[in-house]
Amino acid sequence: MVRTRTVRRVGGSLMIAIPPEMAARIGLGEGADVTLRSHAGLIEIEPSDLGERLRAEARQEAERLRADPAYAAEMQAVREDMEAVRAW
Repeated sequence: MVRTRTVRRVGGSLMIAIPPEMAARIGLGEGADVTLRSHAGLIEIEPSDLGERLRAEARQEAERLRADPAYAAEMQAVREDMEAVRAW
């Protein structure tokens, strides 16, 4: 998703409005803490709790793989397909 926005001055800072659909896609809402990172002429914005969220998702996925042999087999087949494509 790409959107163009205008930078505005608010007090002593510069502000950019984040479109609601973009914010929703990464779980941002009013009052959310974010981490800003700048490098190579870019500014990245991500939820401050992103690492925690990803670890929770990984734990849920690991539990599902342990609890559901059919799902585990399906995911193994997907992994093998992806490795075959990458090797090609």
